[in-house]
This record gives sequence, structure tokens and C-alpha cells, in this order.
Amino acid sequence: MKRSLLLVALLCGLSSPVAQADERTDAEFDRLMDEINNFSERQLWKGVEKSYEELLALNGVEVPFEAHMAAAQSARSVGDMGACLSRLLRAQSLQRTEELDSWIMEINQTYGRVQLVVTPPRSVEMTPAQMPFAPDQRLAVELAQKSLREDGVFIGMLPVGDYNIAGREFEVTQGVGTQIELSAKELRNEKKKKGKAAPAE
Repeated sequence: MKRSLLLVALLCGLSSPVAQADERTDAEFDRLMDEINNFSERQLWKGVEKSYEELLALNGVEVPFEAHMAAAQSARSVGDMGACLSRLLRAQSLQRTEELDSWIMEINQTYGRVQLVVTPPRSVEMTPAQMPFAPDQRLAVELAQKSLREDGVFIGMLPVGDYNIAGREFEVTQGVGTQIELSAKELRNEKKKKGKAAPAE
């Protein structure tokens, strides 16, 4: 009898670390999904973002359709349409709906991918020829402007249209990546050109 009890205890001891790890992962998954659903319902997008990133970091877990969709809404709320599209595509790989397909098509038709870099990093201004009226598009422009002012870099998506960065004009078109890199010397040259083009008073 004692030998049987000892054998059972030994077997339980050998298997418990894996079982406990799985239980902890399952519990953490449930907690994060509850947070994402609750934050999403209340439109607390910062909370959604934090919980979604933690969910992605869980090992051996398949992130469900609902989490990707909530995270796409979170990205859109701050104008990060590159992240929004990426998350929508993850959701689409799990489940296709008419609403989801329509949203992805709309982004691809309305936005273009850009990579804007100023070297060395410095505060620069980027302005659209015409500021968009749609809230999502305005947020996307404002996000790019903030990133360029603070870091000198923006990699993401902008609404289709004409723009100016530190005197350099460029166009964002759908389906075509746009890359602009400006050095300190080029910035000085752009300012000189702008100064020469200005009418004399």
C-alpha cells in the first residue's frame, strides 16, 4: 500500500510542473481575453492595446479572431493604420466576414505605405496639401507628424494624396510604397530652394 501511494506521489510530482504551467497559461489567456472584451466594450483602447500585446507574448496560444478585431480598433483609434491593417489580416486568416473584407479593402484603397526618415533625427514638419476630413485619416496624418517631430522617422500608412516634408514634395498612392530620406545637407538645400522661390518684398 505504501509503495502504491509513493508511486502515485512520484508520478504526480513528475507531471505537475507541465500541468501547472498549462493551467497558468490557460488562466492568463482567460484573464487577458476578459480584459480585451471589457476594455473594447467600454472603448478603452489603451487597455485593449496592453492586454493584446501581453496575449501575443503568451507561448503556445492561438490569438482568437475577436482579439485581433479589438486590437485593430485600438490601432485605428490612434491613427496607426499600418498596425490596424496587419491585425485585420491576422483576423482574416482565422475567419472571413463581409464587414472585415470591406474594411481591409477600404484601407488599401484609401491609404498608402510610407517610410519617411530624416538623418540625423531632428524636428521636421510634414504637411498634407489638404488635411483630410475623415477622423481616421486625420489621426493618421497627426501620428506621422508627431513621430517625425519627435524621432525623425515615420514608417506606416498615410491617406492617399500630396504631402510636403521640410520643403520636399511627395505623393502617397495606393498599392505603391513611398520612401523619402532626407539628410541634414538635403534639408539645408530644400530651405535654400524655398528661400529663392519666395517672392521679393
